[in-house]
Amino acid sequence: MKKILSLILCLCLAAGMWLAAAAEEQVGSNAFLLKIRDESGLEITYLRFDVYVKEGDSEYYAGFACSCPNEGEDFYRFEYEAADAEELKNLRIEVSSVKSELPPEEAILRAMSEQPENGQHLLTLDFVPEGGKVYDLKLVPGEGDTWILASADVPRATVRYEGVFMDNDEVKAMLEGIRGEQPYPEMTRNYHITTVFAPEEPATDLYGKEVEVRVIGYKACEVADEEGILSSNEGLKVVLHSDDPAMAGYLAGIDKNFHMTGSYTVAARNTEYIDFSDMEPVDYTIKGTFGANLTGIGVSFDPADIGKPLEETAEGTGK
Repeated sequence: MKKILSLILCLCLAAGMWLAAAAEEQVGSNAFLLKIRDESGLEITYLRFDVYVKEGDSEYYAGFACSCPNEGEDFYRFEYEAADAEELKNLRIEVSSVKSELPPEEAILRAMSEQPENGQHLLTLDFVPEGGKVYDLKLVPGEGDTWILASADVPRATVRYEGVFMDNDEVKAMLEGIRGEQPYPEMTRNYHITTVFAPEEPATDLYGKEVEVRVIGYKACEVADEEGILSSNEGLKVVLHSDDPAMAGYLAGIDKNFHMTGSYTVAARNTEYIDFSDMEPVDYTIKGTFGANLTGIGVSFDPADIGKPLEETAEGTGK
């Protein structure tokens, strides 16, 4: 009898993978839904979920389900409906990834109708699912050669902006040599030249590359942004150069008023709107490094920092 139930469960779960997309994101009180976004770095044709149910001192195999993202979605689905909510406390769910040469739908149909592929075991679900719950999760690398399901709600490091970062002491000394005392009360935390703010596709291949920064002018003035917000800012007009062909090509493709902010009163970003046509000419050359300012981390030159779970610490502002 259990084998028959197992087969029915297996087929129902598989059908549910495609039907769930059209339904509202709700499940019954005896069911739960996992929505898993893949950030594992693995090559995955589909995910396989093997379900075991504990019964007394033993457990039985209840079947398996396979899932690939539905059209227009970027996540895998696994929905399970039990006879009652108590049964959910007695589940063991093993998650595996399968790589096939077939398209995902064909590979899943073959797995359901023939001998299923074992694939690569990734993890055992490590929490007791609650009835009526929809779980938004991410499949991410764990420690060593392991993978875990992390809550999609866990904050992760994202790119605030990319740019060229200089040694703070070197820039501070240069500014003092140009204008003496600091004219405005607020000071940039990390001296940098922004290339792109919140890039859709971070230029991670260039992180860590050296850039020559030639400072050609200085100006301090009151300036308004596009919304009319006034701030008194001092700025350095700069020209960027790199001997690296990829870095040079990247810089040449950006049409921007390259500048560096010193001190300011209200908003560091207003330096972008300074008209440097009447700047005080200066001539300094310093070295910088291309990288990014990340939420919760600050300045980083390591692409692996992007997407890292953030600790419960204060975020660096990276002004």
